Amino acid sequence: DNVPDEAINKFVDGLHGGMKTAIQLLCARESGALADSISVAQNGPRIIRIMSSLPYAGAVDKGTSPRLMWNLINRVVPLRINGTTVFRKVTLKALTKGKWRHPGTPGKHFVERGAALAAQQAGIPSKYRVIRPAVTVVNV
Repeated sequence: DNVPDEAINKFVDGLHGGMKTAIQLLCARESGALADSISVAQNGPRIIRIMSSLPYAGAVDKGTSPRLMWNLINRVVPLRINGTTVFRKVTLKALTKGKWRHPGTPGKHFVERGAALAAQQAGIPSKYRVIRPAVTVVNV
């Protein structure tokens, strides 16, 4: 704990900007809504909460695992096959055979990378690192 409080305060002040930069660099799509939804609050000297009002913020940060898309059961889904739109109904039989599987998405880890950027700008030595970074989704 040799990091002075001024450096910690500078780190906390720079977290939002660091994560906004990380989101813009890491996300392929327009990411302004995600970057704007991030808020930072300090709870105690070494606990910092990173929150978002968007329900998908945690999934973008950590990624998602492959899964069957049970939410599509008995729905008609449009598919593009060779330039033609075909409509298919998702059935229980197809799902039990393992079809309609979402491949999952890799995590962007913008919280960890944004924290690294903020720590570098605050002058915090690299031996100190952020542990268990996570985004908490806050319902507004």
